[in-house]
Amino acid sequence: MTCLTPDDFIELLESRRLDAPAPEEARHFQQCAVCRDAWASIGAADEVLPRLRPARRRTLPWMTSAAAVLLLGTLGFLLFRGVGISSPGREAQEFESSLHRLLPLLKDESPQVREQAEADLEGLVRKSGRSALLRLRAEEKREADPETRARIADILHRLTAPKQLWRVPIGHVTMGCVAPAVGAGVAVFPIEGQFVGLDAETGAIRWRLPGDSRAHAVVAGNTVLAACPRGPEVGIQALNPTSGERYWHQGFADLWGEPKPSDQSLYNDSSFFISGNRLWSGSRSGRVVCVDAATGRRLWTSPELQGREPARKADVFNPVQHDQRVFAVSWGHSLVALDAQTGALAWSAPAPGIGALTPVVDGERLYVATHELAANQEDRGACIAFSAKDGSRLWETDLKDYGHGALGLIGIGDVLVAHGRTALVGLRKRDGAILWSVPCRRFGYSTLATDARGRVYAASERHELIVVAPLTGRTLLRLDLRESPPARVRQVKVEREDDRSLFDGKPYITGCPAVLGDTVYLLTPAGDALALRLSSLMEED
Repeated sequence: MTCLTPDDFIELLESRRLDAPAPEEARHFQQCAVCRDAWASIGAADEVLPRLRPARRRTLPWMTSAAAVLLLGTLGFLLFRGVGISSPGREAQEFESSLHRLLPLLKDESPQVREQAEADLEGLVRKSGRSALLRLRAEEKREADPETRARIADILHRLTAPKQLWRVPIGHVTMGCVAPAVGAGVAVFPIEGQFVGLDAETGAIRWRLPGDSRAHAVVAGNTVLAACPRGPEVGIQALNPTSGERYWHQGFADLWGEPKPSDQSLYNDSSFFISGNRLWSGSRSGRVVCVDAATGRRLWTSPELQGREPARKADVFNPVQHDQRVFAVSWGHSLVALDAQTGALAWSAPAPGIGALTPVVDGERLYVATHELAANQEDRGACIAFSAKDGSRLWETDLKDYGHGALGLIGIGDVLVAHGRTALVGLRKRDGAILWSVPCRRFGYSTLATDARGRVYAASERHELIVVAPLTGRTLLRLDLRESPPARVRQVKVEREDDRSLFDGKPYITGCPAVLGDTVYLLTPAGDALALRLSSLMEED
């Protein structure tokens, strides 16, 4: 038997087709966790479906009689004391009564009556929670009148849409925008030539410091750790989140050796990884550096790693530590594994076209994405799984149908989500099989984000914020960031896989999202730092 969704249960209940279920149906409902969860989500399922109670919750007749006597005695005592009793069944009945009273008012001839009914329905569902949202969505599907259905759809949108907390102009980004660092009451945005620290709750600008649109930062405890991206001070610094005051600085300029390149060639745009009191960073000097996160003292520097051009220093990016190894990317050349304590090279695996993105580590496997932009338009790119033990390849999935490669990668449970140039793509970790795709154009590197529920957040060059369910690829939210507050995108456009340029011809791109708790932060193409509070009723898969 096929498992039922909450909407399925509602429809079956209202049609009374579950009043006398067949034995095999009852057995399935008793044993199936998916159906039990769906049935529990619609409210008073136990009261409505006594025959379908899971076996572990059934009671013997004598237990029922004893419980009834005890309940009546307790109710009598509480009523004698004047205490009211609330139950899921009664709350569900009250919700249904209010729903049936308000729905006809959406068709009233008076605009004032219709508006009040919409407001009352919205308040009713907010008070009653997710099961009420599912119930209202079922009414939307059943409603035959287009205008009434549209009004219900608007109510559902307001219930699930995020709330704009603040929107503050800070400056544009033309290429390679990374996600802001959020924590300790601050949101640190990298823009052209600067880091901008804003109050995370109000959006008030606290400080500005020299930085870069591709310079990374991270909040650890009550400290902001940020790159010194260019010039003789190239390296890492620790900052006070409130004032931007520097606590310590660790320079990397000596890693380039002699003769030194020009100051502008000294550049660090690697992300960091922190574990305990250690911080690891890549560098464009061809090395991974490990420092004490509390003091900035350098603990070790890896051997110089090979790059894609023998005459140049390798561009080493985005280390990640797992067990006793640190894994990093030599851009366009290879994936490397280093000893986490000493920096000694354990192995190097060729990976032409490997991007400047963080490898995904999962137990004994590593996952990366590649993209190679060829002058003859014959671009290539894939998602690849490696053995963490020795760097051997386990599988490779060609991404030619999604822009010939990926610019971002994240892992959630048993699924990888890759951000190709034209779409978000879900892949199964076990074998690389493609599970789904969602149109989502990206021009530069993409830092994908996830929340506590595993939902994936991405930004597109169509000025959009997109939220998807990683298991199915279902689009849970798609917002147009040009609007204030952002508006839901009604019509999704299929991307052109051969298009490498920005659609509107402007050099400004959409920043990547960061999620902390129930709030998402990102930079709009207009150069506004934006904070959106997510609805607790936002749809889930």
